[in-house]
Amino acid sequence: MISALTDEEARLGIEIDARVFAYVASANEDLDHALTHIGQFLSSDRTWRFQAIYGLLWPRGNVIRGRALSTHNRFSTIPIADRELLLDLLRPSEVRVSINDSNWRADVSTGLKEGGTVSLTANIDQQLMLKRALLDLIVDPLDINFLHVYPQLEGFRREHAGFVATLVLREAVQ
Repeated sequence: MISALTDEEARLGIEIDARVFAYVASANEDLDHALTHIGQFLSSDRTWRFQAIYGLLWPRGNVIRGRALSTHNRFSTIPIADRELLLDLLRPSEVRVSINDSNWRADVSTGLKEGGTVSLTANIDQQLMLKRALLDLIVDPLDINFLHVYPQLEGFRREHAGFVATLVLREAVQ
C-alpha cells in the first residue's frame, strides 16, 4: 500500500492525503484476499479495509505541519492552521531587482535594508553578468545604516525567464 501511494504521488506530482488514498484503495478487494488466513476476524466490509489501510499510513504533509501551530481553547473551536499559508502571510513580499537596471546595486541595498532579503534576477543569456554582480557583492560591502555588510547568497534557482539569486542580510532585524 505504501509503495502504491508513493507511486501515485510520483505520477501525479502532488502529495495525496492519506485519508483520500485509503478511501480509494479500500474499493480494491485485494486486501481481503491477502488476509484470508485471519479467518473469522476478517471482514469484507469496505469500512474495515479503509481503516486497515489508513492505519498503515503515517500522518504527513499539512497534518504534521499543522500540529506545531495547534492550540486549545475550551471556549471556542479554533480552525486548523496550515504552516505554509501562514508563512505566505507573514513573510514580506519578495523584492526583485533586475541585473539590467543601471542602479541595481542601490536597489539591492535598499531592499536588504528594508526587508532583509532581495532576489536578484537575470535573463538566461546573462549568466556572466549575474556571476559578476554576485562576486561584486561579495567583494565590495554594502553601506547600510553606517554599517559595511556583505549579503549572503541563500538560494539560487532557475525559472523559465532566467535565474534568480536570493540574497539575505543576516544583520537585518528579522
